[in-house]
Amino acid sequence: MAAQQSAWLDPIMDKFGINVVTDSPGSYAKLRAMAETGNVTWHMSDYGTASGVANGLAGASEEIDRSVVDVRDWMDVVVNPWSGGGAITWAWNIAYSTETYPDGGPQPSSASDFWDVEKFPGDRGMHGAPRSWYVTLRFAQIGLHPELLDTAAGRATLTRLDQAQIDEAYVFLKEFKPNVTRWYAQVAECPQLLLSGEVDMCIVPGGRIVALALEGAPVQFCFSCGQLLITDYFAITKGLKAQDPVMYELAELLMAWMAFPETNVNIAKHINYGPVNLKSLSLLSGPEFDTYRPFLATAPETVGFSIIPDVVFDGTIGDAEVDRMATFLAE
Repeated sequence: MAAQQSAWLDPIMDKFGINVVTDSPGSYAKLRAMAETGNVTWHMSDYGTASGVANGLAGASEEIDRSVVDVRDWMDVVVNPWSGGGAITWAWNIAYSTETYPDGGPQPSSASDFWDVEKFPGDRGMHGAPRSWYVTLRFAQIGLHPELLDTAAGRATLTRLDQAQIDEAYVFLKEFKPNVTRWYAQVAECPQLLLSGEVDMCIVPGGRIVALALEGAPVQFCFSCGQLLITDYFAITKGLKAQDPVMYELAELLMAWMAFPETNVNIAKHINYGPVNLKSLSLLSGPEFDTYRPFLATAPETVGFSIIPDVVFDGTIGDAEVDRMATFLAE
């Protein structure tokens, strides 16, 4: 994305004189095919941690040399054998149109408001990618049980969804499904649908809404409706080490540089996404971070509404849950 380009890739090209070519969007199926065939054309890829763990367990990522990429000061949730530099924190949020729900009138403020079409009439949008099952099911749970957001113990019950919670969420989603007028394939569609009036609320990574809101667009998102705190990291595609050892070494060195605290923190200059290196946190006080600091998912004002998923567990059960979500979406 543009923020990663500005925070890390452009500086590393300027600093070290290398060329980094990017491609988007990625495909996990394509990455796994590269690993299986040994024909690796995407050397590094950015993963949500749960998806990264699933791909690592499937044998699609190289294990990272920790003598090169130092993760000793990272948040525990993002550390696994395949996680590399360029790791970030961000959140999924409930976003809404301020034209539909204007200032001075009722606006979404509770976890149940997205799901209450009588109190908040309007069309809903949700991410239609099966790999986002862990997002959809947890938001369904807080819609069913908004009181869970009120306490740390309540939020902790959604860290790792058990089978009963998963089944309950699907029953709830099946009943609500007629109210979802758009299951969008790419998260970038959510803010555009809000602006065009095709949906009135949607669930989306909050950074896409903050950028528009800061420009004066009639969109906003609701911290107190709950947020799903997510981490991302870069991983190296399995097979690169054998195919091109020099490129593999360069990829690890690039990730090592992005993992330094003074480098990792730079993402927060360009978007409301934060670093995972805990030594970066003290650097956020600088004025260059003033624009996005209040909107960080880990900011003191917002972190209390966060559900922090067990991404290793989600990654472990991920392939089966992707299949189940795909079936639900096709029904």
